[in-house]
Amino acid sequence: MNGAAAVLLILGKGLGIVLLLILLALAVFLVTPMGFRFAYRPGSVEVWAKFGPLRKRMYPRHARKPEPETAEPETPAPPAAEPAPQTEGKAPEKPEPKPDVTDRMIDAAGSDPGKTLHGLFRLLMSHGGRMLRRVRVRRLYVFWTVTGETAASTAILYGTEMAAWNTALAIARDHLRIHADSLWIEPDFTGQKTDQRRVSFEVLAPPVAVLTIGARLIIKILRDPTILDPGSDSTKTQETQS
Repeated sequence: MNGAAAVLLILGKGLGIVLLLILLALAVFLVTPMGFRFAYRPGSVEVWAKFGPLRKRMYPRHARKPEPETAEPETPAPPAAEPAPQTEGKAPEKPEPKPDVTDRMIDAAGSDPGKTLHGLFRLLMSHGGRMLRRVRVRRLYVFWTVTGETAASTAILYGTEMAAWNTALAIARDHLRIHADSLWIEPDFTGQKTDQRRVSFEVLAPPVAVLTIGARLIIKILRDPTILDPGSDSTKTQETQS
């Protein structure tokens, strides 16, 4: 009996230690911020997943290596083809493909970022609630140039985009905690600074907030996939009601 009791005591202590370690790991997981880092420059987009001090590249999967320049061999020009005989009547015109949901979302975000952010935050607030206030945006760095066809059009476009992005930033700060390192938009009359454009930021939140907002948003999207489409009837109906 004494031997069986000793074995049970040892097993009980082992299970207690395992449960304690599980609870400790769960507590660390719940308080460790998680999120992602986004970085853009002309010709390159990077997305990193972050969990505490750890991070992993999500897009692209591997760093792109510059391809060596090779001289293409010169090929003789092919002989001129005989003109095809003309047929009477016109060929039927092919219908232009309609832009998909992703293209419409990108066009909407670029043309009016304030309106796009307003719709996004309205959707998140309706399903994330107070959890959205626990999301932090830090290390926000923006250097953007605006170039038009002429100096006058550049000045007009610069004023329009400044107003749009100021509105977008004000809307974002109403819902999120944002720490910006640098926000700079300037007119580029010659178009020589286009390659210097940069946008980067980090979004961090406790796992509880991420799971709550993500689960509610996924359920809403599964029920109505067109809710993220700016050209859908459901989106227009929400804009009319608001």
